[in-house]
Amino acid sequence: MVQSVASADAPVHGVSPRLVPAGFPGVQAAAVIALGRAVLLARFGLSLLYAAAAVLLSGLNPDSVQRYLVPFAIIAVVTLAETLVLKRLASGPPRVALVFADSAVAVVLFLVWTADPVYVIYQIGAAALAGAMLGLHSTPLWGGQAIQAVATCWVVLADKIAPPLTTLALVTAPALIVAAGASAVTITRIVQERLNRDLDPSLPVPEIHRRTRRILRASSFTIFRSRRRLRLADELARTLVHDTSVAMDHAGTPVNGVRFDYDHEDFAEPLDALCMEWAQEARVNMRTSLPPVWLRIPVRHQLALIVDDALSNVAVHSHATRARVELAERRQVVTLTIADNGRGFVVPADPAVLKGGHYEGIRRMIDRSSFLGADLTISSQPHGGTEIKVRMTGMPS
Repeated sequence: MVQSVASADAPVHGVSPRLVPAGFPGVQAAAVIALGRAVLLARFGLSLLYAAAAVLLSGLNPDSVQRYLVPFAIIAVVTLAETLVLKRLASGPPRVALVFADSAVAVVLFLVWTADPVYVIYQIGAAALAGAMLGLHSTPLWGGQAIQAVATCWVVLADKIAPPLTTLALVTAPALIVAAGASAVTITRIVQERLNRDLDPSLPVPEIHRRTRRILRASSFTIFRSRRRLRLADELARTLVHDTSVAMDHAGTPVNGVRFDYDHEDFAEPLDALCMEWAQEARVNMRTSLPPVWLRIPVRHQLALIVDDALSNVAVHSHATRARVELAERRQVVTLTIADNGRGFVVPADPAVLKGGHYEGIRRMIDRSSFLGADLTISSQPHGGTEIKVRMTGMPS
């Protein structure tokens, strides 16, 4: 049976409540939080400008209050509420809840102010927020919003002649919604890649902090810059830099007597030494295929710990006579495989079982894979051996 038990968006087991989790999930969450706040404030600002301009042109009267100021008040309350909960969005489920709550408000605006540009502004912002929060998983959501905008445009313009501003908003809305959602997905990925690049443990800590803070601040639109948001960006930067520093410190600890924190050697060299030393102690025939792969020191250390846990399980539980460790890198995808010809086991259908107390070594491997943002897959069956595969995409070297 094959079971994928860790992935890039999995939460790290045992992490106490904090702004973002450690490791790669923390980098993802930091980008999402920063960009989510920028989207909310941008939508608020555009709604404010539209409401103010509309009231100035039409005058302050009951009709303008109902048409312009009431929807703006709704958007203002929603913006305040959603910005206050952004810090709690490190994991996936709260992000999904926020996006659906935001979309529910869009339905209210649609039912009451169907043809008004304020609804279009909100929908564009909702698409951008979904793209930033959920990535490509949000495509059906903002795709559906675009289809709804097309239907609204057809119904309204076929029924009556709308004011020029309303006509422009309705005609351009579908394209703007799709563009907002797709752009948010792309920008979020760019920010995550920049953060991964700037969190280089070989650099001095002040330089890492400066670079990280700069990209997180730049993730927000300058026109909507506020002290509160700068504090959030700085707090996110401090957390990520602290995690990088701690990971670098831990990487200096030898793994079964082998060090993985030497800059002058690639990952394959100490990994081969670790495997050969284990084979001599366990008296198991070991085969390795380890071409040179250059990785950052904390990444090497975490992968080495995964190999150590996997080989310890082979020695204690599998009764194997042969084992193999393979390392490969192709197109920025690093794959690490540990396999044996032992007695194997039935992989639980529920991944949560593997994270329980009966599979301590596997639980640690899942934690470390999640920390790296890697996919960990376990393939095993009774008397058929076990294969553990760790796959990392876009890992900075």
